[in-house]
Amino acid sequence: MMKALALMAQSTLPARKRVTAIFLTRCAFTVFVCLFTMPSALGQVASMTESWVDDYDPHAGAIVGCGVTDGNYDWEIHQTSVETTITSPSGRYDVTFSEDTKYPQQSGLYPYARAELSLEWDWNDMGSYVIESHHTSSCPVADFGTTVFNGTAGYSKICYQYDHTDNNFINPFVYQIVDGCAARISCYNAFFYSFYHVGMRGKSAQGWFQENFTGIKVCSLVQQPIIGGACDASHCGDVAVIIVP
Repeated sequence: MMKALALMAQSTLPARKRVTAIFLTRCAFTVFVCLFTMPSALGQVASMTESWVDDYDPHAGAIVGCGVTDGNYDWEIHQTSVETTITSPSGRYDVTFSEDTKYPQQSGLYPYARAELSLEWDWNDMGSYVIESHHTSSCPVADFGTTVFNGTAGYSKICYQYDHTDNNFINPFVYQIVDGCAARISCYNAFFYSFYHVGMRGKSAQGWFQENFTGIKVCSLVQQPIIGGACDASHCGDVAVIIVP
């Protein structure tokens, strides 16, 4: 059933949004960046932690975390490293480490360590995700501290009603969001198309990811149908808990 749905990418939020202050939102995949420039005895090191939703496959997304330690044009720094962790609301956890060595005096290039990791999107693990990066150097030895990203994974519960049948032989049954539903939710597709007639009404969930400090929420393409249960505008809403039909 899930793979029979061909969902149109339309949401209440702009397809691309950029904030140029401390936090950056890049909606190629839904990216939030927390950027810091850390002073040291050596000069300045640019360090950051970022997070986004990989929704290339709408039926199997992932929450991605990334940490960067950038030599930032400091000729004294020959090596940078970063250790990044990601933790889900239920305690799912992953960690990765990266380091880079370059000699600016010889090559004109500066060390840039980047560590990326992810956890699969889990509809039963909605809520606060924490991505933390520890930034260091071993040449010379220096500790530049940590950067932390806090985000909330959630979803919009959407109610659809049967609209019409068209001549599309792959997904001929067309469903439209019910009246009054869109005003209650952050993310939705106005229509979905199904190979099967699933009844006069049906529900779907569309994921979103929010940066907690700024409250910026960006829609993802991660979706799944919800089978059963009542379905009208009163059942539409944004939630960050386990999906209940």
